[in-house]
Amino acid sequence: MPEADRVIAAIRAIPRTRGGDRRLAAMLSQSAGHFDGLSTADAERVRGHILAAFGEDRASECALPAIREELRTSLSPIVLAGAARAARSLGAIDEELRGLLLAASERIALRDEYVRFDGAPALTARAEIAAVLAGPPRPCCGGAARSADPVRFSLPPAAVEQAAVEDQSGERIGLAELLRRRTSLIAFFYTRCMNPAKCSLTVTRLAGLTRELQGRDLNLLGFSYDGAYDTPLRLRAYGRDRGFPFGEGARLIRCRTGWKGIRAAFGLRVGYGQATVNDHARELFLVRPDLAAIGLDPERLADPAAIEAYL
Repeated sequence: MPEADRVIAAIRAIPRTRGGDRRLAAMLSQSAGHFDGLSTADAERVRGHILAAFGEDRASECALPAIREELRTSLSPIVLAGAARAARSLGAIDEELRGLLLAASERIALRDEYVRFDGAPALTARAEIAAVLAGPPRPCCGGAARSADPVRFSLPPAAVEQAAVEDQSGERIGLAELLRRRTSLIAFFYTRCMNPAKCSLTVTRLAGLTRELQGRDLNLLGFSYDGAYDTPLRLRAYGRDRGFPFGEGARLIRCRTGWKGIRAAFGLRVGYGQATVNDHARELFLVRPDLAAIGLDPERLADPAAIEAYL
């Protein structure tokens, strides 16, 4: 049995309990072991089935952040169909979710396809979304949507000390030296990303924020998930095409040594297939010179005032 099919079979066996919901929510992390080595298509299929499992009479509020993020960014019909099923299990859809569902339906219009979950009749992703939108909007999930509280943690000094990075100009520097110079805002991306609502938008927003905060004593860094491929030439071209204002405090970087430790230190939600990234979250961190770190909502990249509140 192919690995993706084994994972899907395991999803079906998870009991419909609160503990089962927590297990499913944990399985949504792109860094979970069951995504290792999968192709992008298989990773999307597994992710869609995990989300759809919340639609089987489950209380899916623990999956709400993932539901919102997939509706905001995904281009995959099976992922969006699963997210729609999970949203329907909430029993009520507020205006924010309704807007995300409508935007997802429009985004998927030219690439929609039929998907099937657990023997149910095959429906298109847009049909799954339409079924959710058929009901009237009502407050859900504790009322108006609120941003999650930022996650605060400390980067392990040993992991940072062992990492060396290279920027778009080919300059190599120890990551510890770079981070200890000044407070750093770090967004993760990679140049082979095919989803314009993820990496391309992230770097475009980071470029705009860099211009807004010009003159502040900050590092504004785009950090590649795909350091083996993202050479300085590729980083420079990717940033240039998105208006990134390169400078001493504004760089796109890749890890040359110590990536495994950095991935673990930040708790990055990224999975890898045989050749490259198969799926990833949007991730944004503020790191102070003492290596105290804050995980921020990546949507804050579009709002300089929201970033400045943490500086």
